[in-house]
Amino acid sequence: WSARLSPAALRVVRSARTLPSVGASAPAATAGLVLSSVLRFGWPIPAFNFAAYQRMVVPLTVGQLAIFFLVGLYDPAAERSGPESLGTVIRGLFLGAITLVGLSFFLRAFSFPRTVVAVAFVLQVILLWGWRREAAALLHVRWPIRKVIVIGSGADVGLVADRVRA
Repeated sequence: WSARLSPAALRVVRSARTLPSVGASAPAATAGLVLSSVLRFGWPIPAFNFAAYQRMVVPLTVGQLAIFFLVGLYDPAAERSGPESLGTVIRGLFLGAITLVGLSFFLRAFSFPRTVVAVAFVLQVILLWGWRREAAALLHVRWPIRKVIVIGSGADVGLVADRVRA
């Protein structure tokens, strides 16, 4: 159906898909950090450790979303399969974790132990990629068929072609 839409209309449709994606990524990223703090400290999280995060939750979340935009997670023209989407999520979260650690080092404003950052990374990967996979399954998203040309001769081409089909 997208072939019948004009390029301008297609951009609008793709942009409309981006907003819910951004809207779901923010709570997933935030939940990963909060849950990792709960796993590390127990409930309730000590005020000393959680106060700095509460003051910085909005800039951290906006910064993480901006990093996701920079790595292309919300690119409406991208047609990623599950593993490609996972790689993009990991790349964005890794850059976000580096940013968080850098800010905590230079500003000395955060009380985030390294274990919280490491556990948050794993939890955020699970939450962000997980909801994206579930949404794709629920919305019946089909990954595009990619056409490949294998150039060569002999048995080597057969081996490569068999591997590409798998």
